[in-house]
Amino acid sequence: MSNTFKRLALAVILTNTLGVANAAFVNGDFSDNNVANGTFAKIIDVPSLAANGWDFKANTHTGISENTGAFSTLISNETVALLQVYSFTGGVTPELSQTFTDNSALFDISFDIASRDNPNDLDLEVSFNGSLLTNPASPLMTSNSSFTTYEFLNVAASGTGTNTLTFRGLNPDSSDVTIFLDNVNVSAVAAVPEPETYAMFLAGLGLLGFASRNKQA
Repeated sequence: MSNTFKRLALAVILTNTLGVANAAFVNGDFSDNNVANGTFAKIIDVPSLAANGWDFKANTHTGISENTGAFSTLISNETVALLQVYSFTGGVTPELSQTFTDNSALFDISFDIASRDNPNDLDLEVSFNGSLLTNPASPLMTSNSSFTTYEFLNVAASGTGTNTLTFRGLNPDSSDVTIFLDNVNVSAVAAVPEPETYAMFLAGLGLLGFASRNKQA
């Protein structure tokens, strides 16, 4: 009888154990890619360009720089994603996204961005499941060559278990500008347990204690 109680108690406890779920988001540093070391590639030039987990908008100047200073000495020893806007691309917007599966309700999102040492600005628009995280009136803007970290906390999930994080480069000027993206992280936020969850957890502990007393008797 005591073994039955123990199995039941452990099942209750394990079912209701509290913890932080790991988001199924991958390759936030873009290191898992098919770009040769010391080079860069953009999807418009290399349709076979791939980085695990990431989707590059076709026919755009979106890509990966793998330890090359071709764009800036800032990234000469870094693996980064790049979103480049040319005035002659006819307004085609560079875009990079990742879709992942996770049933968590909330996420914390962070990333680092920088740009070429360029007098013109490149605005970055960030969205999660189609909802803008950035202010449409003033998207994230960078006009310097040092990386800046941005965080968005407690961002609501889609509710379907499938979530998409998207970065889009917007150039308010009519020149050639590039933004660099690195260290993208999406972490599931631990859910606040319902009172019923605590009750079940305590019930499991109680069953274990009861079984232990019966065994001693």
